[in-house]
Amino acid sequence: MIADPLDLRFPADADEAVALLAEDPDGSRVLGGGTWVVPEMSRGVSRPRLIVDLRRAGLGGVRVAGDHLHIGATATYADLLGSDALAL
Repeated sequence: MIADPLDLRFPADADEAVALLAEDPDGSRVLGGGTWVVPEMSRGVSRPRLIVDLRRAGLGGVRVAGDHLHIGATATYADLLGSDALAL
């Protein structure tokens, strides 16, 4: 259970995410999938005042641009497994 009050924000892009994190660098955490943040908060190990959820920030997916492979910060396993760019 997460008992402490907090502010949960969903930035529309990376610039907005950076601006939100800059408002309270010591009291904010990034949520990309919850693998670290949520369990730490449930155990009382982490008590952030602000959670910046990146799921709507356009940072997911897998794409090829020229000879570069771009894997987004919030790309899921499903994105990787379903990507034509990674097919063998």
